[in-house]
Amino acid sequence: MFWFRKLVSHMITQTCSTAVALLLLLPPAFAQEDPFTLLSNNAQNAKSFQLDLNTPTSPGFVVIGASPNKVSQPGSLQELVIDNAGFVENGSLKPGLAINFQPFWLFGNEVTLEQYAGKNWGGDPVPGGFGPMKRALARTQLSFASVKGENAKATTGARLGAGFHTQLLDGSDPRDLESAKCIVDAWQETDQPTLDSATLEIKNQIDAEKEKNPGVDEEALLKKVSERVFNEFKTPEYDKAYKNCLTAAEQRFLQARSWMVGAGVAASSASGNLDDLSYAGTSFWTTFKQPFGLNKSIMLFSQADFDRRFATGAGTILTGNSYHAAVSLAIEELAWKLDATASYHFSDATSASFTDDYLQVALNGAFKLRDGIWLEGSLGTRTGSTTQNDSFGLVQLKFDLSNAAQNFLNN
Repeated sequence: MFWFRKLVSHMITQTCSTAVALLLLLPPAFAQEDPFTLLSNNAQNAKSFQLDLNTPTSPGFVVIGASPNKVSQPGSLQELVIDNAGFVENGSLKPGLAINFQPFWLFGNEVTLEQYAGKNWGGDPVPGGFGPMKRALARTQLSFASVKGENAKATTGARLGAGFHTQLLDGSDPRDLESAKCIVDAWQETDQPTLDSATLEIKNQIDAEKEKNPGVDEEALLKKVSERVFNEFKTPEYDKAYKNCLTAAEQRFLQARSWMVGAGVAASSASGNLDDLSYAGTSFWTTFKQPFGLNKSIMLFSQADFDRRFATGAGTILTGNSYHAAVSLAIEELAWKLDATASYHFSDATSASFTDDYLQVALNGAFKLRDGIWLEGSLGTRTGSTTQNDSFGLVQLKFDLSNAAQNFLNN
């Protein structure tokens, strides 16, 4: 056994000597952290860790009443999503468009998953760690939307909406410590020669950059170069393990409770031009999702609209307040989602003596056509004091442009 102990001792000595030598070769800013930490921080970049699941209902559509199923569906928030929609209301097809984006992630703020969680998986705080309020801010998505029709019964003019929503429960955020540990474990599987080569490559690229520009910011340069080298030295095995980490996070997301809150303002135009654009109400809403069983969930939704313009059965335009409540049962997999929704709606005009209420049922489905592209549809009917068997429909194509946006902003 003597020879075995001697061999192990020699291997440990050689490994430590190599690591020390590499650190001595690196600039001071780099030597403050070991190469593995620098490269693994690039691996667990929270900004790039996004799920390819169905995205939430666009807040801009919710605030102008252009979400026919009348429920703001929760979903996986993305940096940039374009929502093309075709609404069928009162027998007319009305095109709509919404742009949804997360300012926090879209315009920078690169942090590690551990910093985003505020601690490492040992439970210790990390430098630059986020708190609950900052995470909620990071999850906030803004939305701007338009749809044809001054109101639900009109075929001319347009409605415009601006809104936001955010997830308040950390448990529904896929950027968690489990994801961080999964990714670091995957990076640890990278062989030592590759890690050593990557470390030397960082040193060489930094030297070359400093020779061209002696006054360069070392910290910013180190971040830029380490990210570039990390992308160059990723192995196919690591890429496969990273995708497995994403899939595991998606499965956890589907089984997590979520609580979404949103608000927005609406405007309308009789002509469809900005010349006669006027305020058309303010909305607040919330959605709570409680999973049960395997990939099943129940969703509770409520919304209040103030100073809302709505049309009576006779076509008269009134101003008042509206209130909505809904319950939805859903089953969801990674590539599709189906749900049935029942809702109650009540409107009370403040500009005249008029009230309206109706019940509505809808079937909704969402299907992943390919990475970043989802097709969503709804069919339903409503009946009430002024409405009888009024059918409606919706077809939407959602395009996740987060990666394209990042490539554009980085170049």
